[in-house]
This record gives sequence, C-alpha cells and structure tokens, in this order.
Amino acid sequence: MLKARYAALRETMHEALAESEDDDHSTLAGRVHDTKDQSLSDLLFGVDLAIVNMHLGELADTEAALERLANGDFGRCADCGDDIDANRLLAYPTARRCLGCQEAREAREHTR
Repeated sequence: MLKARYAALRETMHEALAESEDDDHSTLAGRVHDTKDQSLSDLLFGVDLAIVNMHLGELADTEAALERLANGDFGRCADCGDDIDANRLLAYPTARRCLGCQEAREAREHTR
C-alpha cells in the first residue's frame, strides 16, 4: 500500500509541476484590472500552493514510513515503543504513533 501511494503521490506532484508550467495564474495576474481580480488571482495561487504543500507532506510521511519498514521499525510507536494497532495502520499507513500517544500529543499541542 505504501509503495503504491508513494508512486501515486510522485505522479500527482509531477503532473502538478507540469501543469504549473502551463498554468494561467501568471497570465491572470498579468491581466489583473482591479482588486477583485487580484484577490481571485491570489486565492487561486494560494489554493494551488496549499494542495502542493499537502501532497509534499504526505509524500514525506510516506517516505518516512517506507524507511521505517526497511529498518524494521514500521508499526512501532515512536513515543512509547509499543506496537501500533493493525487497524490503525490499515486506516493510516504512515502512522508514527499508537492511538493513545497520538491523542496525548494532540492534547498537549492543543493546550499550548
């Protein structure tokens, strides 16, 4: 699953980069006539960057999971060292923590 997802993400990123060369954002930005047009251009550019960043993050997570798999650490919680539940890994194959440790981490980050 991880290798298939990794390949799909790389293809998505390749397509996004190829599309950006043909993208009309720079053309649109060059034709901006008022603040509404500028806002739309900025929004479209921002959305594209957010999607690319999301894919890059998932690609990095997938690479890290493949590395853990190669090192024999896949499925072991990075915090407590216990096994990560198989159902969690099926739902979220790049999980670095067991559910308990992940919830504790999120609670700590939420209170900051």
